[in-house]
Amino acid sequence: MTTWSSAVDAPGRLIDPGREGRGAVTREVWAASWFFDGIVSHAGSSTIRVILRDKSPETRERVLAISADAGCTWEFSTPDFHFAVDVPKSVNYGSLRVILLQLISDGAIEVEEAFIAEHHGRQIDSWHRASSTPVARVVRVNRGRRDG
Repeated sequence: MTTWSSAVDAPGRLIDPGREGRGAVTREVWAASWFFDGIVSHAGSSTIRVILRDKSPETRERVLAISADAGCTWEFSTPDFHFAVDVPKSVNYGSLRVILLQLISDGAIEVEEAFIAEHHGRQIDSWHRASSTPVARVVRVNRGRRDG
Protein backbone atom coordinates (compact mmCIF):
# COMPACT_ATOMS: atom_id res chain seq x y z
CA MET A 1 0.00 0.00 0.00
CA THR A 2 1.37 3.40 -0.92
CA THR A 3 0.43 6.27 1.34
CA TRP A 4 0.82 10.00 1.06
CA SER A 5 1.61 12.29 3.98
CA SER A 6 1.57 16.05 4.30
CA ALA A 7 3.39 18.31 6.73
CA VAL A 8 1.41 19.86 9.59
CA ASP A 9 2.34 22.48 12.16
CA ALA A 10 1.66 20.47 15.35
CA PRO A 11 3.47 17.37 16.62
CA GLY A 12 1.60 14.06 16.72
CA ARG A 13 -0.51 13.35 19.77
CA LEU A 14 -2.32 10.33 21.18
CA ILE A 15 -6.04 10.80 21.70
CA ASP A 16 -7.49 8.84 24.62
CA PRO A 17 -11.30 8.56 24.73
CA GLY A 18 -11.13 8.32 28.51
CA ARG A 19 -13.70 6.77 30.82
CA GLU A 20 -16.49 9.08 29.74
CA GLY A 21 -15.80 8.56 26.03
CA ARG A 22 -14.65 12.15 25.47
CA GLY A 23 -11.44 12.56 23.51
CA ALA A 24 -8.55 14.09 25.41
CA VAL A 25 -4.96 14.65 24.39
CA THR A 26 -2.95 12.62 26.87
CA ARG A 27 0.68 12.84 25.80
CA GLU A 28 3.03 13.52 22.93
CA VAL A 29 3.64 10.42 20.82
CA TRP A 30 6.15 11.64 18.26
CA ALA A 31 7.87 14.88 17.36
CA ALA A 32 7.53 14.55 13.58
CA SER A 33 4.93 16.72 11.92
CA TRP A 34 3.23 14.34 9.47
CA PHE A 35 -0.25 12.90 9.19
CA PHE A 36 -1.93 10.24 7.08
CA ASP A 37 -3.66 11.90 4.14
CA GLY A 38 -4.93 8.89 2.19
CA ILE A 39 -4.06 5.91 0.03
CA VAL A 40 -2.50 6.76 -3.32
CA SER A 41 -2.54 3.22 -4.71
CA HIS A 42 -3.05 -0.31 -3.46
CA ALA A 43 -0.07 -2.69 -3.67
CA GLY A 44 -2.29 -5.76 -4.08
CA SER A 45 -1.55 -7.30 -0.70
CA SER A 46 -4.12 -8.70 1.72
CA THR A 47 -4.26 -8.40 5.51
CA ILE A 48 -5.41 -11.10 7.90
CA ARG A 49 -5.44 -11.12 11.68
CA VAL A 50 -4.50 -14.24 13.60
CA ILE A 51 -5.36 -14.93 17.23
CA LEU A 52 -3.52 -17.80 18.88
CA ARG A 53 -6.06 -19.89 20.80
CA ASP A 54 -3.24 -22.24 21.80
CA LYS A 55 -0.80 -19.76 23.32
CA SER A 56 2.11 -22.19 23.60
CA PRO A 57 5.48 -21.05 22.20
CA GLU A 58 5.43 -24.05 19.83
CA THR A 59 2.14 -22.98 18.23
CA ARG A 60 3.32 -19.38 17.93
CA GLU A 61 6.56 -20.45 16.23
CA ARG A 62 4.67 -22.84 13.93
CA VAL A 63 2.28 -20.11 12.75
CA LEU A 64 5.15 -17.64 12.25
CA ALA A 65 7.15 -20.24 10.30
CA ILE A 66 4.14 -20.97 8.05
CA SER A 67 3.73 -17.23 7.43
CA ALA A 68 7.43 -16.72 6.72
CA ASP A 69 7.62 -19.76 4.42
CA ALA A 70 4.70 -18.35 2.43
CA GLY A 71 6.52 -15.01 2.03
CA CYS A 72 4.38 -13.04 4.48
CA THR A 73 5.39 -10.51 7.11
CA TRP A 74 3.59 -9.84 10.38
CA GLU A 75 3.29 -7.42 13.25
CA PHE A 76 2.32 -8.32 16.81
CA SER A 77 0.03 -6.27 18.95
CA THR A 78 0.01 -6.34 22.71
CA PRO A 79 -0.57 -9.02 23.95
CA ASP A 80 1.64 -11.11 21.70
CA PHE A 81 -0.96 -13.76 20.84
CA HIS A 82 -2.73 -11.46 18.36
CA PHE A 83 -0.97 -10.34 15.18
CA ALA A 84 -1.61 -8.95 11.72
CA VAL A 85 -0.20 -10.76 8.69
CA ASP A 86 0.55 -8.99 5.40
CA VAL A 87 0.00 -11.37 2.47
CA PRO A 88 1.87 -9.95 -0.56
CA LYS A 89 0.37 -10.05 -4.03
CA SER A 90 2.91 -12.74 -5.04
CA VAL A 91 1.64 -15.22 -2.40
CA ASN A 92 -0.98 -17.81 -3.37
CA TYR A 93 -3.45 -17.07 -0.59
CA GLY A 94 -5.64 -20.02 -1.56
CA SER A 95 -2.81 -22.42 -0.63
CA LEU A 96 -1.93 -20.53 2.56
CA ARG A 97 -5.59 -20.50 3.56
CA VAL A 98 -5.77 -24.32 3.37
CA ILE A 99 -3.04 -24.50 6.03
CA LEU A 100 -4.76 -21.85 8.15
CA LEU A 101 -8.07 -23.71 7.94
CA GLN A 102 -6.37 -26.84 9.28
CA LEU A 103 -4.95 -24.86 12.23
CA ILE A 104 -8.44 -23.46 12.86
CA SER A 105 -9.90 -27.00 12.80
CA ASP A 106 -7.21 -28.09 15.27
CA GLY A 107 -8.26 -25.29 17.65
CA ALA A 108 -4.86 -23.61 17.45
CA ILE A 109 -5.91 -20.28 15.91
CA GLU A 110 -8.76 -18.02 14.83
CA VAL A 111 -8.47 -15.89 11.68
CA GLU A 112 -10.07 -12.64 10.58
CA GLU A 113 -9.69 -11.76 6.90
CA ALA A 114 -9.51 -8.01 7.44
CA PHE A 115 -8.82 -7.13 3.80
CA ILE A 116 -8.61 -9.62 0.94
CA ALA A 117 -7.31 -8.20 -2.34
CA GLU A 118 -9.37 -9.05 -5.40
CA HIS A 119 -6.84 -11.50 -6.90
CA HIS A 120 -6.49 -13.31 -3.54
CA GLY A 121 -10.29 -13.53 -3.40
CA ARG A 122 -10.28 -15.24 -6.79
CA GLN A 123 -7.74 -17.77 -5.46
CA ILE A 124 -10.06 -18.52 -2.53
CA ASP A 125 -13.10 -18.85 -4.79
CA SER A 126 -11.35 -21.28 -7.15
CA TRP A 127 -10.15 -23.35 -4.18
CA HIS A 128 -13.70 -23.53 -2.78
CA ARG A 129 -15.05 -24.79 -6.10
CA ALA A 130 -12.49 -27.63 -6.01
CA SER A 131 -12.97 -28.52 -2.31
CA SER A 132 -15.74 -29.44 0.06
CA THR A 133 -13.90 -28.18 3.16
CA PRO A 134 -16.04 -25.81 5.26
CA VAL A 135 -14.83 -22.28 5.99
CA ALA A 136 -15.82 -22.32 9.65
CA ARG A 137 -14.42 -19.64 11.96
CA VAL A 138 -12.87 -17.48 9.27
CA VAL A 139 -14.37 -14.02 9.38
CA ARG A 140 -14.23 -12.10 6.12
CA VAL A 141 -14.51 -8.39 6.81
CA ASN A 142 -13.62 -6.63 3.57
CA ARG A 143 -13.01 -7.85 0.07
CA GLY A 144 -10.85 -5.71 -2.19
CA ARG A 145 -11.97 -4.26 -5.46
CA ARG A 146 -8.56 -3.14 -6.74
CA ASP A 147 -5.39 -4.94 -7.70
CA GLY A 148 -2.06 -3.15 -7.57
